[in-house]
Amino acid sequence: MFGNKRFLSIFMLVSLAFLSIPAVSGAVSVSPEEITLTVEVPPGSEPEEFSYTISVSGTTDETQYSASADQGWMSIDEPSGDIPGSFTLTITVSPNLLPDDGTVTGTVTVASNTGSTDTVTVTLTVIHIIQDKLTVNPSDITLRITRANLSPQTFIAEITNANYERNDFKWSAETVSSWLSVSPSTGEGASSVVVTVDPISLEAGEYEGTITFRSNLPVSNVEDAEATLTVTVIVEAPNELTVFPSYLFWSVEVGEDGALADFTSQTLHVYAGATGFSISYDVPWIEVSSEQGLATEQAEGVFQVTPVASILQTYGVGRYEGVIKIVDRGTAFYREVPIIVEIRNPGDPVSLPVDQPMFEQIIPGYVLVKATDAHWFHAYLHVYDVDYYATAQECENALGTWIDPFSGATVNLDSSVALPYCSENEKVYVLISVPNLHPTTIFAYVPNGTDPFVKVYENGDYVAEFDPYYSMGPIPEAYFGPIRLSGLGQQLRISVRVGKSVQSAVEIQQILVQISTLEGTWRVTEEYRGEVYTYEPSRLLTFTFDNSTQTYSGSWAGTPVSVVMGDTEGATFLYKFYFVENGIQYEYEVTSLSSSQMEGRWRFSYDGSSSQWESFSASRYSNNLYALQ
Repeated sequence: MFGNKRFLSIFMLVSLAFLSIPAVSGAVSVSPEEITLTVEVPPGSEPEEFSYTISVSGTTDETQYSASADQGWMSIDEPSGDIPGSFTLTITVSPNLLPDDGTVTGTVTVASNTGSTDTVTVTLTVIHIIQDKLTVNPSDITLRITRANLSPQTFIAEITNANYERNDFKWSAETVSSWLSVSPSTGEGASSVVVTVDPISLEAGEYEGTITFRSNLPVSNVEDAEATLTVTVIVEAPNELTVFPSYLFWSVEVGEDGALADFTSQTLHVYAGATGFSISYDVPWIEVSSEQGLATEQAEGVFQVTPVASILQTYGVGRYEGVIKIVDRGTAFYREVPIIVEIRNPGDPVSLPVDQPMFEQIIPGYVLVKATDAHWFHAYLHVYDVDYYATAQECENALGTWIDPFSGATVNLDSSVALPYCSENEKVYVLISVPNLHPTTIFAYVPNGTDPFVKVYENGDYVAEFDPYYSMGPIPEAYFGPIRLSGLGQQLRISVRVGKSVQSAVEIQQILVQISTLEGTWRVTEEYRGEVYTYEPSRLLTFTFDNSTQTYSGSWAGTPVSVVMGDTEGATFLYKFYFVENGIQYEYEVTSLSSSQMEGRWRFSYDGSSSQWESFSASRYSNNLYALQ
């Protein structure tokens, strides 16, 4: 009598009042006269139907009936029939019937051929619930390590029931990968577990392991009682191979005749070991050229990479991606450089090449990186090998500690597996400063801490409560980020240092991230139907940034302007700003921003119709950029 959908967990309380009413001359009678139904509805569940048989009786004068319902969620299969007789009343409940918990009523009216009537009153209560479902957070972990530092890595994962009101469940965890473990492996209720990755036995390559969590949650769908954590480990051999830039990106428009112009070449720099390297790529639409060829015994190389317009012409509008792979011939270590070509229709915006721009520091020293505060930033920072010695004895004579870089552990001086690295208890420190936001504070980046940014210096005084090192040496690189750039003002300084303490550590890298922001005053130039118009100085566009809310607001000649930052996955703009003037909405998308210039596209909308996208640019009239000393 009652439906039972697989993905809908329903608690029903049905009260049927079957009333025994003596037949009265000239009066039709229905049974039951009242129906009360309570339904618990999980989000996203399918509509559920509940059916009831309604009996109709009367005196000998009542021979025919007609029935009707006054609510759309009630339906009648036979709205007319003989007396005595019956019909089926169906109540349909869906998650959208009531947006919030609540009760609705409806009435079914039954009339006889003599004009007498009787009613069925239906009271329906809907309660929105969260369905039982086992979850694990995070559900994916990606770890990039080198064989120069194969110490175990640990992470915390949280096991919960999506229905927070139910915590009386048991769970267990299982993995088949020998390098992956979880502790504890069983438990009750919401719990935290420690996931350990031990890569000591892994050769260079990419590995994927899973931890499957199972529970005894009372779910109708068995898949909801399980959750999976996927761990990806990329192991790279010890190397000196570096490649710049970290990706290559082209974005072009097709011509009015559909043709593509020739692409501009981009330069790829490669620095490898003494035995040389080789280059390969996996798509047919690029050319890679160099006087050295694609396989060389030289340690360095410069290559020109050019998309082939004649081939891409046949592909049409779209986004095409490939990979250039550079392999060190001595160590078999490799780097992969993404190559991206975007072909757009005229007027289409540029799609940003990556959601979180990656910077890879290659050569020790000072480097300037340009970014916008609509981005997140992360980087691989090269670190010197710490105190290189040719033999273990030289290391011992220097009062150092012999380190096996393949395990990160101290080994016996007579061990044949030891390699020529030595550490005099030196550590790697990554220091951070944001001079315009915290002019008197320096932080250390400690990725495995509760708070990854630890205050180290305040007004020149050392204030750290523990040794805030990034890692024990030696390591080939330090990974930093991701960190959201919004709110950091105009500069982010990163200093990589090596030493026995943060006070005595020597700087070996300095990276200055110059952050371009919208903040300031701009003079706008627009294109419209082939004409170019620059606004007068009396109509300037101004943006300000609120540090407390991490949002922009703007004004254009007195008209308020709203701003959206394009720092979400899949965004095709850095910023979008819009306003309404005289009933017309104007919309601008910024796809390029520097310290003095912005570019993008704009359009207007009125009464449900929008104009075609047109180009715009703006020159900065004033700003508060931090001046380099």
